[in-house]
Amino acid sequence: MTTLIKNGTVVTAGDTFQADVVIDGEQVAMMGRNLPEAGHDDVIDASGLLLLPGGIDVHTHLDLPFGGTLSQTISLRAIGRRPLAAPQPTSTLSSNPSAAA
Repeated sequence: MTTLIKNGTVVTAGDTFQADVVIDGEQVAMMGRNLPEAGHDDVIDASGLLLLPGGIDVHTHLDLPFGGTLSQTISLRAIGRRPLAAPQPTSTLSSNPSAAA
């Protein structure tokens, strides 16, 4: 399954530029300008949005201990291990080992 994300502002460790991004399965397959829409399972218009290929979401509050309970603000279990925004980040980090289970 491929997804084409068009018209976004790609932000990498060393550069920021306007581009389209093709995701094949769970990997970035291609980046470029004016990539054709034909042949993709889904096309997303990211005009005015930032794209961070390979980004790692380090601020997720996954089951954060709080007031004698665990925060459910963004629980991977509650949302089926998918982030609230689409497409999903490449990885999440958690200091709570049970959040990764």
